[in-house]
Amino acid sequence: MNVGVIGGGTMGSALAVRLARAGHEVHVGTRSATTPWPLAAIPRVTYQQALEGRDLTIIALPWPISVDVLRALAVPRGRVLVDVGNPETPDGRALAVGHDTSGAEVLAAAVPGARVVKAFSHYYAELLREDVAFDGGPASVLYCGDDADAKAGVHALITSCALDPVDAGPLAIARFLEPMAMLTVALVRAQGWGPTGVAWRLMRRREVAS
Repeated sequence: MNVGVIGGGTMGSALAVRLARAGHEVHVGTRSATTPWPLAAIPRVTYQQALEGRDLTIIALPWPISVDVLRALAVPRGRVLVDVGNPETPDGRALAVGHDTSGAEVLAAAVPGARVVKAFSHYYAELLREDVAFDGGPASVLYCGDDADAKAGVHALITSCALDPVDAGPLAIARFLEPMAMLTVALVRAQGWGPTGVAWRLMRRREVAS
């Protein structure tokens, strides 16, 4: 899969490396081409180039910069955008948007021709960089969106990372996934689990042989 990533920070670079290791063609769009770039094996491009000619583009910018950047770009109609961020307050301890909407829905409204899928928002970047084993099997990555084909691509992307994809429903479900991300932050920071100490796993019922 040809994947663009807008944002070369902690989450963007972690996803870029993990996806490149999984065999995807990855290009990371950054604001500046003159700053040091630690990912020598992954091409760095402009934000606009990270959108063009890609199967999907991951938006890994902080809130609300992500919305402002996308409004300023020429987003190809029908482009799949994967929103991996959360609309956090500046201290990272609460949500600036919630209850009757979500950051993902605000982003989708800013680029109405795009197909937005929410994913990875409750998953720490450090877990993408390391091969961490958890009780019960691979960690689950919940995702949501309104376009079936766009979600199918994200499902395949998550699977390629050796993670467990879970379709949580339409994009409005991001109103629940974003608070779930803040719960993850609370467990990691306040409860002392650390960014690689805990992850979510959805347990499905299975038939037991009698």
